[in-house]
Amino acid sequence: MTKIDYLRKNLAEKYNEHDFFSAVQIGEVLLREHWHNKNMWTKEYADDLFNLARAYEELGEYNRSAELFSDSARQISETEGNGLDFAERLSGLGRVLIRLGAYEPAFGMLKDAKDIRRNELGEAHALYADSLYNCAIAACEMGKPDAALSFHAQALHIRQRINAPAEDIVNSLHSMAFIHKNANEYEEALTLYEEAYRLSSAISGKNHVIYMSCLREMSAIHNELGNIAQAEEFILESIKIRRIFKDEEEATHDIMFLVRLYLQYHDTVRACEALVYALQCCALGDSKLFQKLHLDILMELQEPLRSEFLEELAVLSDMGRLAEIVAKWVEWEGV
Repeated sequence: MTKIDYLRKNLAEKYNEHDFFSAVQIGEVLLREHWHNKNMWTKEYADDLFNLARAYEELGEYNRSAELFSDSARQISETEGNGLDFAERLSGLGRVLIRLGAYEPAFGMLKDAKDIRRNELGEAHALYADSLYNCAIAACEMGKPDAALSFHAQALHIRQRINAPAEDIVNSLHSMAFIHKNANEYEEALTLYEEAYRLSSAISGKNHVIYMSCLREMSAIHNELGNIAQAEEFILESIKIRRIFKDEEEATHDIMFLVRLYLQYHDTVRACEALVYALQCCALGDSKLFQKLHLDILMELQEPLRSEFLEELAVLSDMGRLAEIVAKWVEWEGV
């Protein structure tokens, strides 16, 4: 085994282990070895550029990732032509350009990758659906929600037709729901969030990131529709799960949403009790976050509700009462 082969094997192993920091260190040594051996302008070198670009993408170092994706695309184009490997590199470059805020160049590259995949693979293929999904993300970032929804709908249709992994279908549903919600199309958004919620629970249980996002978003939509009972139900479920998994920061954000929900309906007693519970959560996490969110709520309130809220909070300042409130929440959580 040559040194290049050995480094390439180690890069792949570290990437598969999600040890991306080690992967990029090995990858940079691998590139230097290619240069030392004057082994550039080969498909193997282009592949190594591509794999290193993916590792940098995972680390969030998008400038370096974009540079490597671009170099790999150029190498593949010159050595292999503009086929599927070229499309794969364009897709990677498009993804990181979105992260860098270069939406129009990203969309152009993603669209080119989509067209190559359609010509090479046909429309009933997972990679073509992935390209449609990527185009939708770029279009959304460019402020073109109608185009984004069109791309998402096509991707979803293909993914359902070919029995794609449930994770991909959930991502399509969730992304479409997000666009509808931002357009104040709440009924459409709610239908999509409910389906994503159901499927994501089946994938990996209640700790699935989209499952948690759906709970929060469905609560917000029900609040907008005036369905306070449903809004409360979903946000309480989100709080309970985040606390079970020790995600105190996100639990605090959810509790503060609940505080605002109660205040919206002038229920200062329950709002204050929720705020006390948020303070207890932040004692386990970031107390500065509580202070910021607490002040944000106070600044949002108008008189006389602001005074009523502060008076009720003062009543609860007795430590025995605070302990009682925390005990009630902990009992509700079942933890």
